[in-house]
Amino acid sequence: MHNECVHFSQFGEIKLTSVGSKNIPSLSSRVGEDLVDAIYMLATITKGTPIFYSGDKVGVSNVPSENKTSNSNGGLINENSSLHVNLNLTEQVQDKSKQSHSKILSRLLALRGQPALNFGLQAYPIVTNETISLIRVRKGSPGYLVVVNLGKDSVKLDFTGKSGFLPETARVEIRSSNIVDGPLMDGEHPKISLDDVHLGPKQSVVFSFVPIFEG
Repeated sequence: MHNECVHFSQFGEIKLTSVGSKNIPSLSSRVGEDLVDAIYMLATITKGTPIFYSGDKVGVSNVPSENKTSNSNGGLINENSSLHVNLNLTEQVQDKSKQSHSKILSRLLALRGQPALNFGLQAYPIVTNETISLIRVRKGSPGYLVVVNLGKDSVKLDFTGKSGFLPETARVEIRSSNIVDGPLMDGEHPKISLDDVHLGPKQSVVFSFVPIFEG
């Protein structure tokens, strides 16, 4: 999954997480639109500095590799395709939606200033062929848990005993745009029992919680 979606590199003490570039197809065409938010979540919560390519932030499936011709759409034309992409218009349309790729990415980037995401420990409490989870924690700061269902079937996850940092409950901080009902939609930031986390196919969520530090 990492090889297809993101590229990790390091320059001295700086770790970079590159989600896209002009030399590869757009994110949504590589992973499918339903997993765009999941990749955003993993890239922004994991250690390192995320780098997003123009167009990926709104989830468009065809992003031009070069900015060359035509001022009619800001020069954003893919010369290898008859499809013309107007990223400004796409972003304006998404801004009217309560749950858009663009808004979800903006919320994720707003969390980047949290101490846990800048200096915190990192662990993977549950990883299977179909699901991946990632936590970031730092003492004295809210912790964050990302849970992603990569599969085509719904899953129920129980985090009991999977990490000593995790409490019994956590608050929904950000959910993927394909979550439209169920307990994760019960209010703006519902509290969820971590022994009973349900995710539908290709759904993902970021929880915030008070981490447990012994001693």
